[in-house]
Amino acid sequence: MAILFLELDDEITSAVGRLRAASERTVALVLPAGSRIASSRINFRLLAREAEGMGTQLTIVSPEATARALASAAGLPTFGTVDRYESAMAGGVEAAGELEGIADRQGAFPGAADSGVAAGGVGVAEPAPLPVVHGRRRFALPGVRGGAIVAALGILGLFGAGTAAAAYFLLPEARVTVTPRVEAFGPLVFEVTADPDAAAGDPAGGIVPAAWLETTVDAQDAFPATGIKVDETKATGSVRFSNYGNETDRSIPSGSIVKTGSGIAFRTLRDVVVPKAQVGGPPGTASVNVEAVKAGTAGNVGAGKITTIPTGFNPILLKVTNPDATSGGTHVETKVVRQSDYDAAVTALNEQLGASFGEWLDATVAESQALVLPESAVLDPAEVDTADADVVGNEADSFDLAAQATGRVLTVDPAVLEAAGDVRFRSSEVPAGHVLIESSVTVQYHQVESDDPALPRFELTADGRGYRQLDAAALEQLILGKPFDEALTILRPYGDPVIALTPDWFGTIPQLDWRVTVDVALPAEAS
Repeated sequence: MAILFLELDDEITSAVGRLRAASERTVALVLPAGSRIASSRINFRLLAREAEGMGTQLTIVSPEATARALASAAGLPTFGTVDRYESAMAGGVEAAGELEGIADRQGAFPGAADSGVAAGGVGVAEPAPLPVVHGRRRFALPGVRGGAIVAALGILGLFGAGTAAAAYFLLPEARVTVTPRVEAFGPLVFEVTADPDAAAGDPAGGIVPAAWLETTVDAQDAFPATGIKVDETKATGSVRFSNYGNETDRSIPSGSIVKTGSGIAFRTLRDVVVPKAQVGGPPGTASVNVEAVKAGTAGNVGAGKITTIPTGFNPILLKVTNPDATSGGTHVETKVVRQSDYDAAVTALNEQLGASFGEWLDATVAESQALVLPESAVLDPAEVDTADADVVGNEADSFDLAAQATGRVLTVDPAVLEAAGDVRFRSSEVPAGHVLIESSVTVQYHQVESDDPALPRFELTADGRGYRQLDAAALEQLILGKPFDEALTILRPYGDPVIALTPDWFGTIPQLDWRVTVDVALPAEAS
């Protein structure tokens, strides 16, 4: 026999490794309170399967009723303490099972202490809910009563009583079997809160543990830049003024505006004096450099297009033209990332992240063995790989952006809900003096409304069946010396009685208790 003590944080893989390494075939795994292994029924199923495959008799020892309930549901025997386990094993495997039945019921549920209660007003004791105790069967004459009977026989012999008289006292025998009737316990209906911060369940306090299931989703894409940066230069050239007046020179200050016929304006770049014309000769002329008032390609005009003189001069006496075409006016447009482009890209990435998280959530609900609660799902704000300050204003036709976000959803292990209902039911719904049929306990659950999605609530409905615990010795005392029909009437409130008398014509239960055998049988459902 090996007793293996596990640590609080040991995983199921560690427990299986310890089990495999044990040389003995009778092993007890001792789990501390709050053990991680005791958080899931699946762990106990794995241990049971491993032990069965190895041919090992595995027992779970835990101070927590919830852990023992989960282990029992996986088919493993359980004990509350190592001392109880060792005491039970000292009496053999079958004795161990019986002792554990007593230990779990008395230790797991305070208040189920031994108590004698008279039943039906006829003095039948109803002890605390222990396993069924079979009635006593006497195969030898008790010392005192036997002596009395021998003396009585001697007296009968002295008085000449015949053999028939002795047979009357000695031959009649009654064999009685009482099968207690199965009763329904419950239902017990109560609510629990699934708390992700709870390290362990507290059925009495209405708390069961929950767990966050997390994932990370990613998104990336290329986005167009819609901003336009315009770069322009002004066209330049030269104009020639002609003065047809012969009276005076014409002074044209820097900055004077000359235009084409279509209104494209140019500005002179320096002062210029146009000499007067010679009488009977050609006009006086002077040239000056000009620059287009507005930047862009519109300032690139052909030769002879500038014909409008500055305001304030006589258009008959003063003329202007450009002997050569003006040039150098440019207009260049470049795409630039705007703030609105960046913001739209972040919005699009968030939509992609939300869609990916939704797909993960749908798959998790469909595939998980745990209860997944979509209303608790949360997707954190996205973390974008590039800040807006590093993107906005860049000259580019498009830009790349990526984002990542963490999402989570709350899950609850159905086994935890079932264990909470089982523990609470056993502690409150099994009447004193009754035995619960282990396989009869059922727990149903459904989610109910909660003010906080992160603290979901469930309504649990637990019920079960059991039977009254009968004291065979006390029942025997009730029917000694009673007529057959009266004995049946006395026993029927306690169960279904069967009385076999020997000889069958004898219509009375013998007065001598050593000629009466009373057995309490298990109901068929409990067998």
